[in-house]
Amino acid sequence: MQEYDRQKQADLRKEQDEKMREILKDIEDAVKQYAAKEGYTMVFNDRVLVYQGPSLNITDESDDDPQQGRPSLRPRRNRR
Repeated sequence: MQEYDRQKQADLRKEQDEKMREILKDIEDAVKQYAAKEGYTMVFNDRVLVYQGPSLNITDESDDDPQQGRPSLRPRRNRR
């Protein structure tokens, strides 16, 4: 009986996690759409950045630094 109860609780947690991911994805999509429509480059909630415009993506400007075990940034070129 305890095993059945544990399994049901695990199933419910998994289902709740899946639903929460769906809800958060819907929110993310709505924020992204609104930000693009209004011309925002960044949107914050009360704690974290929730949207960043593509112009702020510096992924291509970073290199992995195997010596330090973390990414390092190359100096930016002047973009005129």
